[in-house]
Amino acid sequence: MATITIRNLSQDIVDNLKALALSNGRSMEREAREILAHRLAPREWLLDGIEARWTSLPPTTAEDVREWAESARQGRK
Repeated sequence: MATITIRNLSQDIVDNLKALALSNGRSMEREAREILAHRLAPREWLLDGIEARWTSLPPTTAEDVREWAESARQGRK
């Protein structure tokens, strides 16, 4: 595996990376790897991930969609 060094990051970027890593229970290094891997992943890998997530969701009916739309119109969540 290769190693890279990233210089001259703004403190805001570092702070955001730290916060994101903390929220995901990862080190900053691992979080940076995850960001790069997801951003630069081959398209097929990305589509496979989306499909896997989509198929794990419960089926949605037309009635579900009508209820969601009505809730949105009424300002409910």
